[in-house]
Amino acid sequence: MSRLLFLFLLLGPGTAFAMDPTSSAPNRTSSPVQAHTAVTARFVLQVSEPTQAADPLIAQARDLEGWFQVRTQDRLELRVPVERVDALLSAAASMGRIVDRAVQRTDLTREMVEVEGQLRTRREGLQRYFEVLETADKTSVYAVQARVLRQINLIEELEGRLRVLKHRARYARVDITFRFRDRAAPVPTGDSPFDWLNTLNVQEVREGLRDARPSWKTRGFRLQDAPEGFSTWRRARRFRAASPDGVLLRARGVKHDPRASVAFWREAVRERMLAAGYRVLRDEGVQIGRLEGGRLELQAPLGDEDWTYQITFLPLGRRIAILEAAGEVGRFEGRRDAIEEMIQALDL
Repeated sequence: MSRLLFLFLLLGPGTAFAMDPTSSAPNRTSSPVQAHTAVTARFVLQVSEPTQAADPLIAQARDLEGWFQVRTQDRLELRVPVERVDALLSAAASMGRIVDRAVQRTDLTREMVEVEGQLRTRREGLQRYFEVLETADKTSVYAVQARVLRQINLIEELEGRLRVLKHRARYARVDITFRFRDRAAPVPTGDSPFDWLNTLNVQEVREGLRDARPSWKTRGFRLQDAPEGFSTWRRARRFRAASPDGVLLRARGVKHDPRASVAFWREAVRERMLAAGYRVLRDEGVQIGRLEGGRLELQAPLGDEDWTYQITFLPLGRRIAILEAAGEVGRFEGRRDAIEEMIQALDL
């Protein structure tokens, strides 16, 4: 039995990598160095139920091919692929209000290049020790074996370090601290410089059914029949409707002043509703016929219930059509399709 085979059997199959000339040979070709960056995101999320906020975020992390690392009553540590951090932050923002946020990026490229270089050097050295063993006499073979063992230990340490660096570059660390948010209802008015934005509030939609002659009117467009399952008031160009389980609708037109793009109004509406205390669930563009508009879907606590409040708006030249729908979250979901059919059937 050769000394090389003897040493291989002594050390076990775990050293097989050292016998592979392709793994021990240094990379002599010059190629661009790939950049590697570790990402750590830390933010404070203000939610109404901190103890229940973690489960949806863990589910979202798993959907993004990540997992949770640490979970306590008021803190969550997640891992997600670096390229999907923004998607996780967007999901968190839809669940509550981010009141503090910091994203740190650390360049690992130089450290990884150094470790890989050290690994090549150690593997080359190990290969030379194996070559020496082929011709070593009995008095020196034990000294060479000791050096081989030390070289293997150093290689394993470097490989472990490299795995950690690659893991950090592949998966971002996201630390979330939960902060309690009072369930106070959103403020009914605002201080926006655009008057029609200050009229957007779920309380007025709910209370508007009791007003015999509300100040707003449906101008610049017409609605077809009310959605299936809704009862409608059509008095003096004022459109209001309600379902038996309390989902409410309101349609009205306001003066388009100042004239602005849909993108401008989407941002303005979002900022106004966030400032008023609403939670943004969805912010998207809509198209009805040839007209483009915007839609925000919000959530707000009203008493012991959480309500969904949907705002759809379409600029119509000199006027803006506004369609509002509101109801307790579960009941609203049951009426969603009927509401959307009514909106798509607008006569503009």
